[in-house]
Amino acid sequence: MDEFREEPSKYIWRWTIWSWVCVGVAALIVLLGLTGGGSPTPWIIGAIAVAVIGGVAFGFVPRESLGRPRKPMTTGARRKAARKGPRND
Repeated sequence: MDEFREEPSKYIWRWTIWSWVCVGVAALIVLLGLTGGGSPTPWIIGAIAVAVIGGVAFGFVPRESLGRPRKPMTTGARRKAARKGPRND
């Protein structure tokens, strides 16, 4: 009997900045619903949808990018960065 081996996924889910942005937007939606008068239920449902759908969708990153070493700067990029000066002005 042949064994069925599933290929590992090319993507992995992690908390990213955009996942947190979606959670923050959802919190703002809840606040709008609570302070707007009227029924907060549709606002809460919408906020949960934004947090779950957006947070999950933006959290998928390519698995191969996690272990990849950062590329060194090219000479052109170094010159451009030197012209701009230090980052923390």
